[in-house]
Amino acid sequence: MSKTTMNDRVKYWKMVAKKNIRERRIDSNLTQRELALKMEVSIDYIQRIETERRLPNINFICRAAEAFNIKPSTLLIDRGDTKEEEVIGNEFKS
Repeated sequence: MSKTTMNDRVKYWKMVAKKNIRERRIDSNLTQRELALKMEVSIDYIQRIETERRLPNINFICRAAEAFNIKPSTLLIDRGDTKEEEVIGNEFKS
């Protein structure tokens, strides 16, 4: 099995954040449009994040956290349902 690179780890945490942002938006009863307005980004950008055509960058994660009135680190908590192997295609080594 190949070793996990730093880029793989970054991609994994961005996927965790993407999933948490979408779940938090739905739990907050916000539409993509409403979240886009709160974050001052385009609705297209929100859609691309949620449909996995784009991964969120740190600025997006911070803006989302601000829109939800939470710490950015909250969006990086893996609730255990994101499989690292599915995101990056190999196993992490300690």
